[in-house]
Amino acid sequence: MPESALLKSFLSLVLLVAVLGAILLIIKRVAKKTKQKKLNSELSIMSRMSLSPKAHLYIVQAENKKLLLGVTDHHVSLVHDYSKPNQLPDLINKDDSTAITKEMLKQKPIETDDESLSFGNFLKTAFRKG
Repeated sequence: MPESALLKSFLSLVLLVAVLGAILLIIKRVAKKTKQKKLNSELSIMSRMSLSPKAHLYIVQAENKKLLLGVTDHHVSLVHDYSKPNQLPDLINKDDSTAITKEMLKQKPIETDDESLSFGNFLKTAFRKG
């Protein structure tokens, strides 16, 4: 008889943990959807390419500009500004995963000072209403 009481308690505990885990997953999904809706639609990530575990290239659309950003753990830098229409969709739709890098190597880098490449300046520019 004591073994059945112990078994009942154990199964009740397992059921409680499973229910709490399911509730946690539901809350995470709802929070993620809510967070995505709240984000400013003027800033979005169009494409991402991993160069190494800690270095990535992102194509970001900020207002009417499309920017190629190099991102590492400690630095975000502007690699190229794609302001010409119809140039970016060709890069994204190619099956070749290195198309963005190849196109980037063909382009001349933008001449800027280090101050304008800071993440703070990027955010100011991205959220500037004009």
